Amino acid sequence: MSHPVGTYLGGIRSVEDLRLRSRICEESGCWRYGLAVSDNGAELSVLVEGERLRCRGRAAAVMMKTQKRLPKGHVAFRTRNCPNYDCVNPDHARSAPKAQHGQYLTSIGIMRTAKSASANRNNGRASGKLSMEIGREIRKMKLTKALIAELANRYGVSERTIRETHAGRRWADPAPVAGSSIFNFAMAA
Repeated sequence: MSHPVGTYLGGIRSVEDLRLRSRICEESGCWRYGLAVSDNGAELSVLVEGERLRCRGRAAAVMMKTQKRLPKGHVAFRTRNCPNYDCVNPDHARSAPKAQHGQYLTSIGIMRTAKSASANRNNGRASGKLSMEIGREIRKMKLTKALIAELANRYGVSERTIRETHAGRRWADPAPVAGSSIFNFAMAA
């Protein structure tokens, strides 16, 4: 090893280190961290309570501000006044239990309540727009490009959904199970 264990190598150990490594948006005050960004957002390696942790940017910001780990079952998320998903400004983040985070998402309209989600279920499919009866009618029709476009517009689905329904790849009637007839029943001797 080229350096003694515990040597500070210029990593993120404070909120100021995090700010210095971010682009600051003058309009919103967001700190946009762009050094180690993946599909899940900014991923940082931070030192909290003497332990090196790898976590997402917002969680890192909350832990750097409090100098404590997030409590078990808590998640870090942005506040209402923060317009950027990649912001790591600790003043734009907070932590709360997962249930409270869900209530927050519902209150700002990002997530539906369980009641509204179940109201959209149709034949066991979430937010289905075509019923089994409509699917049967579509499969009986002789489709043209114009008719596909008209049906898609009428039912609020894509033209692909209409074509796949017609081909039987969506909303197909359940296939009968082989040997399921009551006439195939044999008594055990």
